[in-house]
Amino acid sequence: AHLSVREIPWKKLATRWLYVSSLGGNLPLLRALFTFAREKRIRVGWNPGAGELSSGLRALSPLVRETDVLILNREEAGMRAQGERDIKRLQRALVPSFRNTVVVTDAERGAYYWDRDQFLHVKGKKVKVLNSTGAGDAFGSGFISGILRWRDPVRALQLATLNAAGTIQEMGAKRGLLTRWPTSRALAQVKVTNM
Repeated sequence: AHLSVREIPWKKLATRWLYVSSLGGNLPLLRALFTFAREKRIRVGWNPGAGELSSGLRALSPLVRETDVLILNREEAGMRAQGERDIKRLQRALVPSFRNTVVVTDAERGAYYWDRDQFLHVKGKKVKVLNSTGAGDAFGSGFISGILRWRDPVRALQLATLNAAGTIQEMGAKRGLLTRWPTSRALAQVKVTNM
């Protein structure tokens, strides 16, 4: 929320992806990031925070259209779809607005993923929850990391789930985050199914 457009070292940013999370409603910075990404052909994963969403998804729709991976929790997604709770109806309601990849997190029930070709569900990992602060960001950043590493949404969902599970077992938003790539065996323990 306190970062300004002029504080970003724009000339030093050389990347294929940006992962944008909550900016505390800093819409000028948000628009600058999207403009930069468009001009440099950088893909964007966006997990808007409450500050951005308070503007309303309709007001944010130009940015949503430029988002490669939109990550929302189920409540946020339902706000866009007139309070719809059924996940399949929610998905159908959101498809006209969000043509690219959408990930909807659903707390301990896991998360849903869809793109033009697939509709997937990943179960939440059963762990003792100490604190849920940062779980959404851990999931979102883990998902984008998985897409970068494997270009496979199944693997990305598995990685995201493990990353989020680590944070909710610790106090604080950053403790418990993965520091190494999990083994194939650890990834395989996270079940992803077609819907």
